[in-house]
Amino acid sequence: MKIYFPGFTSKVFTMSFDDDCDTNGRMVELLKKYKLKATFNLNGNCFAKGERNGPLGVAKFNNTEEEALAMFDNEYCEVASHGYNHECHSKDPTSKAMLDIIHDRVKLEKMFGKIIRGHAVPFGKYTEATNEILKHAGFVYNRTGYLSYNFEMPKNWFEWNPTCSIVDGQSRDIARQFVAEQNPYSDGKLFYAMAHTYEFVEYFPWDKVEEFCSIIAFKDDIWYATNIEIYDYVNAYRSLVFSADCKMAYNPTQIDVLIGTDWGRFTVEAGKTVVFSK
Repeated sequence: MKIYFPGFTSKVFTMSFDDDCDTNGRMVELLKKYKLKATFNLNGNCFAKGERNGPLGVAKFNNTEEEALAMFDNEYCEVASHGYNHECHSKDPTSKAMLDIIHDRVKLEKMFGKIIRGHAVPFGKYTEATNEILKHAGFVYNRTGYLSYNFEMPKNWFEWNPTCSIVDGQSRDIARQFVAEQNPYSDGKLFYAMAHTYEFVEYFPWDKVEEFCSIIAFKDDIWYATNIEIYDYVNAYRSLVFSADCKMAYNPTQIDVLIGTDWGRFTVEAGKTVVFSK
């Protein structure tokens, strides 16, 4: 069996950006231009209080709540948690980390009016204890700061390592490699790029960011998705129930799943059973 993504695409691409930088707005405009999707990991207690003291786009961590609401109110963005105060949970006492994580989810859910299920660990560090807190707090994935430099789907959603950083000098070559290669993996081929958009002001100019986007965008065999969309779809695929001879499959989830079998490609609709071969 082989997983296919929506549109019977064979690969998936996503990005995520940490912190509430005012430069996030410029990245959102690039997402819209290139029809890409990304997850923005925000700190609920780090929004600007009142008016900004300076122009937008200069990497000040001071979007107001109203600006952030307008910025991410579109189909290209997921909002996820990054800790209420951007504290290093791996070094904090468990109770302190727990409060910071819970406070952030509560704040972001009230602010955006949406259920927040994703998390990116501040400073990229985590422990088994902090991951247990995240699970009990209702999160379903934790993106780490460790780079994998591969295109494999995560086996543990609470140790979700991105492929590379966009500001990595290799990122555009990695994007070209991903576009050129076919998908040899039965469980999906994923390119996950991360960054902080303030890095695009000094360390990695915006024209290089746009070049990166242009390399990866508008490909017929790539599904462009947010982190939570990937989590939900892949888990729906992994939840399929197969008959003993694998000639039938039942989909117990609410998401239609596309798969490849020895008898061809099929859509296993939500709540339905499909017969591949009699």
